[in-house]
Amino acid sequence: MSAIDRIRLPQPVIWTPLLGLVRSLVALGGLITVAFTREDFLFRPVSGVGTYPLCTHVDQAGLFCLVRDDLAFGRIICIAVLILVISGFLPQVTSVLHAWVAFSIASSISIPEGGDQIAAILALLLVPICLGDPRVNHWMPGRRGTRLIGVRTGAAVVFLVAAKVQVAVLYFYSGAGKLFQTEWAEGTALYYIGQGFFGSSGLFLQLIVFFTSIPLALFVLTWGTMALEIALAALPLLRGRLRVAVALLGAALHLGIIVFIGLWSFQITMFGALILLAVPLVARPYSEGATFGSLLPARAKRMRSHTQPHGESSRSAPVTHAPSPSDTGRQSAASAPSASATDSLAIPPSGDSIHRSAGAAEAVSGPPPR
Repeated sequence: MSAIDRIRLPQPVIWTPLLGLVRSLVALGGLITVAFTREDFLFRPVSGVGTYPLCTHVDQAGLFCLVRDDLAFGRIICIAVLILVISGFLPQVTSVLHAWVAFSIASSISIPEGGDQIAAILALLLVPICLGDPRVNHWMPGRRGTRLIGVRTGAAVVFLVAAKVQVAVLYFYSGAGKLFQTEWAEGTALYYIGQGFFGSSGLFLQLIVFFTSIPLALFVLTWGTMALEIALAALPLLRGRLRVAVALLGAALHLGIIVFIGLWSFQITMFGALILLAVPLVARPYSEGATFGSLLPARAKRMRSHTQPHGESSRSAPVTHAPSPSDTGRQSAASAPSASATDSLAIPPSGDSIHRSAGAAEAVSGPPPR
């Protein structure tokens, strides 16, 4: 068998708690919109258009058009479905219901925001992924399953990559589009936020007024936002610490929008989209048996402690016998450096590769001298 034939491409396990976290954040954004917005604000007449829900085109398939005479009952159904999605049970079924509810919200309320439309698109793209989920609950540890592994994994990867591309295009369009808007080019977009017409109040409003009154701070906030959104679009192309830094800056951006503007549902949905975009398919969260602990950076000290016997001191007694080449190979494999806190992009070597390395070293060096 040639070396090319022995190459094995990584096979990510898509069905992990990371998928559950993304689904739950997207569902939580819609839940906040439906549960904490008054019915007469969600469905109201719009001048020149009519009273929502319109139920004139494809939106007739939405939930609120089916219960147009009792919109309160439709809200109860939406809330129940979204809570069920967050609970994680039966993702194969709730993913379809989630896509339907998200579409109903985006197409039926009078003034939908970007978060509602993003949630509808992501929920639809996640349906083929969840249909192949072998778990009963999406919070369970990652599992590949046993039936039609290749077909299910291939379909899940295709739609997951499609969702990543969708989010990347969204960030790029948001950042690049601001370059051609006069309000952002002149810095007056943040000025309107500081006038108190919408968004924060009290101390946070005073902070906005203070920073927007400083020309340098206004320049950094305005152009830094556009540059960061374009950088987030390129997030899948970044590696190591740079990827982590850009992702954290993106999280800070969405958190700042929540605090200073108040778009809770929109930004919670974007948190789910950012996590989906930021974590590469070769990272630990996409592995067999992955849990929430896989989302946290592993400490090198903790990993090194597993490679040494308990109680072993660095000042151990000198070895009185010469180690054999096989022992040397095994020691070098066992003392391989562990992944750093930000090196979550690389796949740790499997046990087979370590044994093959040790065996190769022993075969080349020959038996130990007598």
